[in-house]
Amino acid sequence: MNAFLTYDQLVARLSCESNLPQVPVAAMRLCQQVEQELVSQDVLKTVSSDPALTANLLRSASSPLYALSNRPVQDVRSALSTLGVRGVKSVAMSVLMQSVVLGATKSTLDPKRFVQHSTFVGIMAKYVFLRRKQTRPFATSLNGDDVFAAGVLHDLGKGLLAAANPAVYDRISNEAKVRRTTFDSAFIANYNHNVTTLTTAALAVWKLPTVFSTLIGGFGDPVASPTDPVGSASLVLADHYAMGNGFGEGEYVPPDLNPEIVDLAGLDEAELPSAVAQVVAHTQSCLVGGRAAA
Repeated sequence: MNAFLTYDQLVARLSCESNLPQVPVAAMRLCQQVEQELVSQDVLKTVSSDPALTANLLRSASSPLYALSNRPVQDVRSALSTLGVRGVKSVAMSVLMQSVVLGATKSTLDPKRFVQHSTFVGIMAKYVFLRRKQTRPFATSLNGDDVFAAGVLHDLGKGLLAAANPAVYDRISNEAKVRRTTFDSAFIANYNHNVTTLTTAALAVWKLPTVFSTLIGGFGDPVASPTDPVGSASLVLADHYAMGNGFGEGEYVPPDLNPEIVDLAGLDEAELPSAVAQVVAHTQSCLVGGRAAA
């Protein structure tokens, strides 16, 4: 596998479905069904056809992010009711992400660390977004589950690169280690594009909800995002604090954040320690056997 493909060649490869790893059919169908707001009986049938998807839904509905009591949710119908349409979509995206990571066996990608990072970012981004709505209200069509799912998916392009082009992934990863910087920074230094652009290319191929492409597409410059700047800023802030709190891909200090992004996200600095502590606790409770539960 050529380790020196151009950026356009990378995008072209990840824009071709035959080059992408196979993902669970049930998870893809579920995402399409809830996007079209089909009746719950169809959703119930789809979930019940996949044991892994069923387990993830039950685990998610029983997690601290959604649980209405201390008693675990024990049946799919109750899980669907607890999670709601957007919560179910978030779980489907988590299952998709897990399948991509499991397919990256020929690269040096650390699947466990990758899932931990994605889960932390999803939970932290949701927290930041909802706090911003509470403290400085703004008009948006998004809710916390949309932002959570986008956070889980934000590094999808990195996982796909490891699965479809392991030589390129390993070259960038090695450069990051030598320079003691992040994978994202090393990718930008090589290609002059954010690695999240690979994510949006794959999302388009899979015809997944455009809300994710919009949010993740604004990752490179949330301030300039014409549609959902606060949502994208929440992702960037969450990614930054993941790297600074033991949930990054390495032990490297993340680059300084643009003050405009910090202001856009709106999280009070005095609240940060307690917020991170809550997110770490939720992340750890959601990671069961190395899998993310929304």
